[in-house]
Amino acid sequence: MINHTIDQLKILTNELKELKCFHPASFIRKHTNHAVTFALLAVEGRQIPWNSNIIERLMGEIPEKNKT
Repeated sequence: MINHTIDQLKILTNELKELKCFHPASFIRKHTNHAVTFALLAVEGRQIPWNSNIIERLMGEIPEKNKT
């Protein structure tokens, strides 16, 4: 299923290029592997959080602490 998703994103990229939508096509092509990261980790048996709020909050605190 993951490979199918990657294949479909490649098809979408090609369709966008045909429509001369080069920026969205480039974005999708560049980030396709990142889009399936959680699926790949889940297949490996790693526990995936249902959201990323904790990580986002922690990442937001790092710059705040550096300002002081």
